[in-house]
Amino acid sequence: MNKLLSVVSIFLLFFTGFTASISGYMLIYDSSGAPLRMSVALLENSPFNSFFIPGLILFLFIGISSIITALSVMNDQTYSTRLIFFQGLVMIGWIIGQLILIRQFHFLQIIYVLIGVALVYIGWQGLPKSVGKAAP
Repeated sequence: MNKLLSVVSIFLLFFTGFTASISGYMLIYDSSGAPLRMSVALLENSPFNSFFIPGLILFLFIGISSIITALSVMNDQTYSTRLIFFQGLVMIGWIIGQLILIRQFHFLQIIYVLIGVALVYIGWQGLPKSVGKAAP
């Protein structure tokens, strides 16, 4: 993978990993959402009655997995481009899920969906180009 794309992906993954881990932890610790100035009323159209499960999902699937993916890129693992690609898809899915469930928009959702799109692009660029092609 291109060195610049590696550096960009590491930055985006650590940024997302740390912000999501902190936010997810805060929602797990106080599932009322108060530390993040969020009201449980946001969840009225969702299957959740507190922020505990969304916080746990945020912490594990966005936070911790982004950090693990960043570390795999730093260690130049052969599968890291796939992880970048799928982490981008997970982030985009998380934001779409938020929009569907809470039915409210916040400007940070644009930032995180753009990060997700960037990660999908970076991951796609690093995938082997022979995938899906017939052998000669």
